[in-house]
Amino acid sequence: MRSVVVARHETRSRATSLLDRASSGLWGSQGGLFTHHAKGGHLRTTASATTKARASSRLLSTAAAAATRTLNDDALFAREAHRWDPQVPIERATTPPASWYTSPEVFRREAPLVFHRGWQQVGRTEQVKDAGQYFTGELLGEPYVVVRDQEGQLRAFFNVCRHHASKVATGEGCKSELVCPYHGWTYQLDGRLRVAPRVGGIKEFKPKENGLVPIQVIEWGRWIFINIDSSSDTDLHEELKPLEDVLESTQYRKLEYMCTRNYKVKSNWKVYVDNYLDGGYHVSVLHKTLNAQLDASQYSTQVHGRWSLQSCQGTNNQMEEQLLQERVGKQGAHYAFLYPNFMINRYGNLMDTNRAIPISVDETLVQFDYFMLKDGDTDQENQTKKEMVKALPESLEASIRISDGIQDEDAWVSEMVQQGLNSRAYDVGRYAPQVETAAYAFHQLLASDFRHGLQPSQ
Repeated sequence: MRSVVVARHETRSRATSLLDRASSGLWGSQGGLFTHHAKGGHLRTTASATTKARASSRLLSTAAAAATRTLNDDALFAREAHRWDPQVPIERATTPPASWYTSPEVFRREAPLVFHRGWQQVGRTEQVKDAGQYFTGELLGEPYVVVRDQEGQLRAFFNVCRHHASKVATGEGCKSELVCPYHGWTYQLDGRLRVAPRVGGIKEFKPKENGLVPIQVIEWGRWIFINIDSSSDTDLHEELKPLEDVLESTQYRKLEYMCTRNYKVKSNWKVYVDNYLDGGYHVSVLHKTLNAQLDASQYSTQVHGRWSLQSCQGTNNQMEEQLLQERVGKQGAHYAFLYPNFMINRYGNLMDTNRAIPISVDETLVQFDYFMLKDGDTDQENQTKKEMVKALPESLEASIRISDGIQDEDAWVSEMVQQGLNSRAYDVGRYAPQVETAAYAFHQLLASDFRHGLQPSQ
């Protein structure tokens, strides 16, 4: 196999910078490694030429080691990225190597190669329904703010002041402008810099060139998506049109957002996604109560590029608990996955969405948003959060209780899988071709993104 290096050469540049700094004398304007003045006198002590040479040699050695480690990391990632061939048919393919789920180096590359390219779901449309409404977040190290400007246009920006890099907004709310809490630089909701206090005397400064840095943003369905990669021109609306038609057929827009629940899972985020995409394979074993209400013979999976859809019909079994019927509903259930980490579950009178947010190589935050048909005429927008929780319909509380049980089972098995992936006894597995097609497609997309960061060695 040809050797490969990371196309984005920042790692090599960092190593070169270390060597350059070491060889150019990183010792200050006096040229000495150690300088000080005695009190009341003019005594100056400097390191001897020998001491300086030794110190410089040590720094050069450290920089060289860092450069070697960087190149080794590049080679390691390149090797692991190419260990799984996306062209091998699912019937013959192995699953990706365990290192994709356990290697800190692979995890580090996922931010720029997976999450900072393409559209990522970050919020709900009702969070920015009116002019001035905004919310903030972070996409694997990149802070963002999404806001509806005074003209009604949806905008997103890197949440970074152009002065000294402070965030210009926190949390969510409604504002007429974005004011940096550090030095008061003030930005209009369209990102333009309006006020830069006390900058008299500054040279070659153009306010028009110092607005907030924009991020691509769109509304699709009930959700907000951003795309940090400014060079991407993917039309998400066109790509997801078939899925939108399916969701519209379920009248999902009539459902109201009710609450958010967060779960921490001690596994790699891809383990959680794999579990979601196995075509219901695990349901009969892991979720026995839910399985009693599903007709496995009617379970289907469709793969469409960067998204997939799993659907199933319910059984005619009598329910021990009526709310369990709503996990499937008379019209069946739909489980949609949008690469890389967003899931939409539509069933009965309910809907929930899941976002698997990577925390570390072996820990994931799973964020659930719950939606349902509203009971009664309660004006929940005018209630406090505490009152809102008390006013949650009984059916929602029951649904969340059932969801908690299913989530506990998924978290438990995901954590066991992560432990197994760390074992020397496991490297790769196999697919069940008739049911794990969506998981296989997910791995193909990952492989494509990983290889995007590689190019043939020069």
